[in-house]
Amino acid sequence: MWSRSLLRLAVRPRGHRKASLASTPTPEAVDTHTDFTPPKGSKGHKRERQKKMDSTIDWFKRELAQMEARVSGRVVPSLLDPVRVKLKDAGGAAVKLDQVSTVGVRDGNVLVITLFDEANMKDVESSIINAQIPNMNPQRADARTLRIVVPKPTMEARQAVVTNASRMAEDTKVKIRTSRESGMKDLKKMGHAKHSKFADELQKATDKHTKDIDALIAKLKKSISA
Repeated sequence: MWSRSLLRLAVRPRGHRKASLASTPTPEAVDTHTDFTPPKGSKGHKRERQKKMDSTIDWFKRELAQMEARVSGRVVPSLLDPVRVKLKDAGGAAVKLDQVSTVGVRDGNVLVITLFDEANMKDVESSIINAQIPNMNPQRADARTLRIVVPKPTMEARQAVVTNASRMAEDTKVKIRTSRESGMKDLKKMGHAKHSKFADELQKATDKHTKDIDALIAKLKKSISA
């Protein structure tokens, strides 16, 4: 009986050990961060980076709109949107111009700012000047009213806007790329490969926003030259 047991052990199939070894992958062969099981927090991280890129583009659009308005020849209250009034009586708090006054247009080329409280006249006047909006020089009409005569934009002014907008476009592209690089570093720390699904999506978002910036600049140039 004992000898038969030894015989059975001795003739165990040779392939059994090989199969056992093959079924146990080495640590290097195990991909713990596949696209099917992404590292914890990676999806939220991707959304956060894309949201930051979107915010950068939205800011760029607003800046371009302001630039275009200044050289379009149209006089509208939104020309003064960048103004933030620092009220001394409120501890230096900065508020929008429309929170302390109304802004209207008279005679087609005159902005009229009517204050709710004449005590804020000096603060409003200095805030408009400090905003450094080209050709926005307020003049007092009475204790509660400021007038700004807006001149027609010259060719030099139009060209200056194009130059400034192009420079801003390059700066915005840098911000987009910086956001991508920061995101890639974070994804790497989470265990993503350089060419993982999430890294590719981040690159696609970067490429899309870069094209959007170029399209916005082209649109501005066309509008100004029309």
